[in-house]
Amino acid sequence: VAAVAVATAPAVGASSAAVKPYPGFEKSYRQSFPIPKKVAGKTYTIGCQNPVGPGNETTTTFCKGVQAQASALGMKYIGLDDGLSIDKQVSNFNQLLARGANAIALYPLAPNALRASLAKAKRQGVAVIGFNVTFTKSAQAPGYDAQIWEGRDAEAYLSVAEMARIAPGGKVVIVGIGAPVPAIKYL
Repeated sequence: VAAVAVATAPAVGASSAAVKPYPGFEKSYRQSFPIPKKVAGKTYTIGCQNPVGPGNETTTTFCKGVQAQASALGMKYIGLDDGLSIDKQVSNFNQLLARGANAIALYPLAPNALRASLAKAKRQGVAVIGFNVTFTKSAQAPGYDAQIWEGRDAEAYLSVAEMARIAPGGKVVIVGIGAPVPAIKYL
């Protein structure tokens, strides 16, 4: 949903120096988790909400990963497209609850809009995993059982460092969306 482009000729006068490793707060975050095991005699349903739809490679890949893991574990998968609509995201979340999802994974467009739905999920015992709900370990994500950070701070640092290496003094253009998405903080 956000793109960064350098508006100069590629590699003219580019530095051959390697980009320094990311030094920020996200470097200490966990990078991997144990692979879940299939539980004999148990059936589960997981829903994944793509906030933007197939036009966003990051969120599409996220939901495809959820679908692949669900398939590997013998789970039922329900994928829904929120169409960059906060109202549709809330409606889709409630639809997943009504369809008996045991877990829901989503990238919240406006986390506060989901408060009532998150409370309902908690009452129903549905696990909710958020993608980029907050951006620091200390920030709370009420209503979410877990969250996945994309690493926006590291991503921003490495993008700018690489642009500076490729096109020193180049101009940077930022393209984003107008929805109130926490990720815009790093644009």
